[in-house]
Parts: sequence; structure tokens; C-alpha cells
Amino acid sequence: GAGGGGTAAAGACAQLVGTFARGCYFALRGRAPFSHLVYPLPAADLAGLGVHATVDLGGRVRFGPDAEWLGERGVPLVHPDDDPHTFAVDPARADAFYAAIRSYWPALPD
Repeated sequence: GAGGGGTAAAGACAQLVGTFARGCYFALRGRAPFSHLVYPLPAADLAGLGVHATVDLGGRVRFGPDAEWLGERGVPLVHPDDDPHTFAVDPARADAFYAAIRSYWPALPD
């Protein structure tokens, strides 16, 4: 009956392994070149929506998020809240942000 099928489903669910991803943002210092949101085409690997520009109520701009997979798919990972390095942003990620932002803002200063 339904009980037997439920037990099989519960066993299958116990075998699932989560995969975590995170997104980073960078803020623009200086005057905002945009007065509206800018959404580029999504990333080719469909890992995220692409690095977009968001203008807040104060006129400041932030770019992001990118998408970074944490660990390997199918391999158990410590829950992100348990890893103190989960929220540290590697400054080297800025290079990929520059390339993404230049696709819709070619005059981005170095």
C-alpha cells in the first residue's frame, strides 16, 4: 500500500546530497553611471542571472551577483553557515566582474 511506497521514497530522499552556491557583489565608488537597473543576458552556463547593476535609493551602484559553486556536485559539504570562509570575497574575483560589467558599460574605468 501507500506505507510501503512511502518508506522507499524516504530511503531515496536520505541519499540526496545538497550542492551550495553563493553570489558575490562589488560596489562602485563614485558617481553612478546608470539611473536604472541593468540586467545583461544570463550566464551561458545558467549558473546565475549574470552580473547586473542595481541602483539603490541613495544613487549608489552595486554589481552582482556572480555565481560560485561551493564544493563539487554530489560531494557532501559542510553547511555554509558552519564554514567561516563562506562569506569572504576573494578580491581576485574582481577581474571577472570587470569583464562582465564592460559588456554593458564599456567606459568602466580601470
